[in-house]
Amino acid sequence: MSMNTLRLRLKLARPLCVLRHGLVIGALLSWGIVVASFAKEGAPDRKAEDLLPFKPYAEAEIQAALQRPLYLEDCIRIALSKSLALRQAAGDLRRAQALRSGSFGIYFPVLNVTGRKQASTSIRSANDELKLKDGGVDYNVEILGNAQMLLPTSSIVTYSTDFFREYDATVPSEPAKKDGRNSTLNLLQPLLRGATPKIANSKVISAGHNKSLQEFNYLGQQLQTIYLIKRAYYVALLQRELIRVNRSGAASDSALVLASEALVLAKLASRRDVLSAQIRAADSRAVLIRSQTDFQGALDLLKDEMGLPIETPITLGADTLKFAPVNLNEAELIQIALNNNPTLNVLKRVVKIAKLNSSLAHNNALPRLDVYGGYFWIHERSAILNADLARKSGWNAGFSFSYPLLHREAAGEAESAEIAARQQEDRLADLERQVTLNIRDIVRSASNSAEEVAAIRHSIAVAEQKLDFARTMFNLGRASNFDVTDAQEFLQNAQNQYLRKLVNYYSQLAQLETLTCKFIAR
Repeated sequence: MSMNTLRLRLKLARPLCVLRHGLVIGALLSWGIVVASFAKEGAPDRKAEDLLPFKPYAEAEIQAALQRPLYLEDCIRIALSKSLALRQAAGDLRRAQALRSGSFGIYFPVLNVTGRKQASTSIRSANDELKLKDGGVDYNVEILGNAQMLLPTSSIVTYSTDFFREYDATVPSEPAKKDGRNSTLNLLQPLLRGATPKIANSKVISAGHNKSLQEFNYLGQQLQTIYLIKRAYYVALLQRELIRVNRSGAASDSALVLASEALVLAKLASRRDVLSAQIRAADSRAVLIRSQTDFQGALDLLKDEMGLPIETPITLGADTLKFAPVNLNEAELIQIALNNNPTLNVLKRVVKIAKLNSSLAHNNALPRLDVYGGYFWIHERSAILNADLARKSGWNAGFSFSYPLLHREAAGEAESAEIAARQQEDRLADLERQVTLNIRDIVRSASNSAEEVAAIRHSIAVAEQKLDFARTMFNLGRASNFDVTDAQEFLQNAQNQYLRKLVNYYSQLAQLETLTCKFIAR
């Protein structure tokens, strides 16, 4: 190899080496930008596990819990593990996470390799420079390689190379007549259409918003599951308490029958009193049987909400319905809901996706103005002459501009996307108003419940005194059993009203927890 040839190769190698290293450094910097700028795009402000005080049971824990009386926390943790609706939401979340992870693939190089072999015939003149035969069969072997990579700056880097050799098929034992290598390295930077990093990274950003959306969907489904379990559990407690109240009433009515019969024998009451007491006792037994049936139905609904087989036998723990008032700060709860409410956060992500789509649609309506530059090098060599046929390299740069005239379709899509984004913003504003109204209504109802419960408690105390007085007077023969049954009916109605008011109160608190994602201890 001559000294001039060596110098030429060194001159060609230096810019090529610089370009290769620059490409690697640029790719690493671009991926760093991606990780720093978009890895957390659309992530929720707080993780669901930080907001939920309940963890799902493992299967072994579920089986152990079913062997003992179930309390509210047991039911919730079983439901978080067994709920089919929650399982569907978890599947949607995993799909979104997979798509989010896969979206970063747009920054990896796309590699293509093609190989081909081609045979041809040729007729050569006697004056051919290479002094070959007058005719023959040649075949070419080529390997084409291409790599393209998108950078977060919206630049497109393309590297392509091909290796080729030409053989004389009539003399297979001879070496190749000619071989070579041609390579190019190009960089394309859009300036208008497809230019900004937001446009270039739109797939990653959109996948991030969708992942965050599904995370809030999953959190919302968890909150809804907890709310349904609490409501079903409170109803089951209500039905069990009603059995106790109705059993007490049935026992009192049975005692009234015996007392009426004794007074009839003492000629202090009439046969009518006995018949009235017997009718009342029969009605009380019917009410007791119906309340027992309702309790079993409430247990079935609770098992259904937990995701357990309906035939699974369960018993409830020793919980009772007692009034424990909670101080509620309306302004604070509204602010918490506007920040944490899963449905609101889902719609916030929908708004972001709509705005991103609007930006993409407007960008697609822009003219295309691209700046490009590249470096190429060509090397062809004749094996017969043992000499280079071509060896050259160089730079190229320029720009291209194109504008689609009368491209009304792109303009229409941009206008439609912008309107859709504004509609989503209006839906978000409307939902925020509805959440605010719901919280204000719950806070007012909960605040009034304390006074209502106090009034009902007073009614129960008065009814108990009235019942004691009526029984005393009846036993003295100074009143009919109508006075006793009337007082007892008033007492049972007050007790039933008290229990239902407590269930309504705690159900409203559970609904408030769903709206605010803040749990209120019972």
